[in-house]
Amino acid sequence: MLFHASYHPADPMHRALAEASKDAHEAAAHGGEARLREIEERVDTLAGELWGLTDKELAEIRRSLKELES
Repeated sequence: MLFHASYHPADPMHRALAEASKDAHEAAAHGGEARLREIEERVDTLAGELWGLTDKELAEIRRSLKELES
């Protein structure tokens, strides 16, 4: 089961995720593919921290997603 936190603007993690999301949309709109990948990496890391994932768990999720993309 995934933990879903409500957005709280006073929470620095929530603000960081919101800012990264905004950056990702801007990069996607302007064709910044390399920048978009960098931002997606940051979003993954922040979300992993929010959900309490270990680095190993996050790496496994990323590996699984790459397999699905193939």
